Amino acid sequence: RRDLLGVTEKAHCNISFGKSTSVQVLVENGYHLHLKISTGASLMKEYETLKEVYAVLPKIVPKPIALEKIGLRDVIISEGVKHGILNKFDSLTINKQIIETFNKVNEVSLKHFLEKKPKKNHAAMVNDSALTLNQLDLAQPLNKWLSEFDFSPLKNIPYVKQHGDLASNNVGVYKKDIYIFDWEDFGRVLLPGYDMFLFAFTYYKLDLDKMDFFILSKSNNFLNQILKRYFANTGMDIHLFKKMYVAYIILFLCSKRDLGYSKNAQDQWAHCLRLALDRDGFS
Repeated sequence: RRDLLGVTEKAHCNISFGKSTSVQVLVENGYHLHLKISTGASLMKEYETLKEVYAVLPKIVPKPIALEKIGLRDVIISEGVKHGILNKFDSLTINKQIIETFNKVNEVSLKHFLEKKPKKNHAAMVNDSALTLNQLDLAQPLNKWLSEFDFSPLKNIPYVKQHGDLASNNVGVYKKDIYIFDWEDFGRVLLPGYDMFLFAFTYYKLDLDKMDFFILSKSNNFLNQILKRYFANTGMDIHLFKKMYVAYIILFLCSKRDLGYSKNAQDQWAHCLRLALDRDGFS
């Protein structure tokens, strides 16, 4: 659809269709496009989400251009960014940009994406999600955690739509700009701290001890700078955030299971959940 995109040069791409495929298309004039192709499931909701989020975060979210159909497949066309993965960059080099980007995303979310009357409160959402994980052979430690965990501090915590899959590989760097991709899970989780946990946990390679080291460090690294401001805006603190690790992993695991995450990925996160429960004394 070069007519739709307003370009006349030939576009080059090599597409391998799967359940859902993302492709970067390089047009000969140097302009990049990003295509997300579905093999049946509608991408309408995701496209509407992209437009909603782009409207308030235009320099952080790639611009959505169109939703097209090719046979039975939905295709989201958005502005492409030739980017590197955040993990491959020295955080000191882009320290300021990371802090500014995440502060912007968090503050815009609290302003535009608050939910006043959710169907379930935070405690009920975590509890119901945990009870669906019995097949992971974690029923005993999970039930013990649920019976002993103090959910009362969450009563004063807001409900806010978040990215929903803010793993570090969904954060890209181009020159000195930070972009956040893959918004298909936006709004699935309303518990504050969820995105921040996913980002930190995946950035530090699913190592809770290493993540804690940097969060609690007095070096004023980019992560604890972001979290301090985030906590001030949400009514959380570092102690509540750390207590919520198990809850965040439960919510992520349930979300990805419902979306058809591979068995290997589910097993990896189930192992992370077991380690988190062990750390908190729920073996």
